[in-house]
Amino acid sequence: MYRLPGKHIAFVFSDAAGANACIALAKICEKESKASSLLFSNKKYSEAGDRLTVTETVPSFQNLGIDCVFTGTSHPASSDHFEVNCIKKAGSEDIYTISFIDHWVNFKLRFDGVNESEYPNEIWVVDETAKRLAVLEGLPSEKIFIRTNPYHYYLKNYWQTQYSGKEYFEKLQIPGKGFHILFVPDPLSIRSGKEIAGFDEREALNDLLSIIKKLNGEINLVVKCHPLQPVDDLVRLIKKSNSKTCFLLEEADPLELVHASDIVVGFYSNLLLEAEVLGKKVIRYFPGKPEADLLKHKKSLKKIKDKNELMKEIELCILSAEKSF
Repeated sequence: MYRLPGKHIAFVFSDAAGANACIALAKICEKESKASSLLFSNKKYSEAGDRLTVTETVPSFQNLGIDCVFTGTSHPASSDHFEVNCIKKAGSEDIYTISFIDHWVNFKLRFDGVNESEYPNEIWVVDETAKRLAVLEGLPSEKIFIRTNPYHYYLKNYWQTQYSGKEYFEKLQIPGKGFHILFVPDPLSIRSGKEIAGFDEREALNDLLSIIKKLNGEINLVVKCHPLQPVDDLVRLIKKSNSKTCFLLEEADPLELVHASDIVVGFYSNLLLEAEVLGKKVIRYFPGKPEADLLKHKKSLKKIKDKNELMKEIELCILSAEKSF
């Protein structure tokens, strides 16, 4: 399904979404085409194992005998242009380069500092909507190819949970009994996000806390923070609510959280797409400006626009879960 030129591939990434795609594709290539791989990042990712070189320095791919460089595409402000600099280096060494864009926003910004002659040989996007938006932003259409997110392919075909039920919650000292809502907010409060979207993660969390207080039964709200999430405001909200069944996590295995949860709620996080691949019930709560919704074209994920509607939907999910026992 994924054809990369050569048998010696370098995978380069910085943010979590890029890391997931690159690590997954490295494993897929090793299993399906017997390719060897080296992994490079300016951040640590335990999932990459001992093959990962954590470095701020751009390697010489030519000296390493690399046939192809495959990169993620992080926001330049959070990645310090690591992937961009690797793209430029690979190009200067005449090595075939492919870059993957995992979402539907900031297409050209991801290549900040790359001139037209330095673009990768291929730029992978996830669907026709992404391709159209990428071209509108000025990326060269002849270099854009539609490919399924390698991470989603890996989840569907290879990933397996380590737990039969909700034991992972118990490992995290979260009650394993009851109904579990996994909330995976994007950090809209940073980079003028609230002004753009019309709401932020603090307001959405407040709505969820209010909802679970009104509903009957053992309902646990598990909040998995985004790596860039400022947590102090969320902690204050939880304390103010006096909730004994809301648990905020900064570090945890997101896939095991999804597996253990009954439903997953968020805005437009990649984890919502991953939860859908794993067959989990997903609710997109987006009470803000419709034009700011990055997944508005994703009809397979249920979108809810107001708090009362969200409460009704969660209530239906709880009833459905009770009937299944």
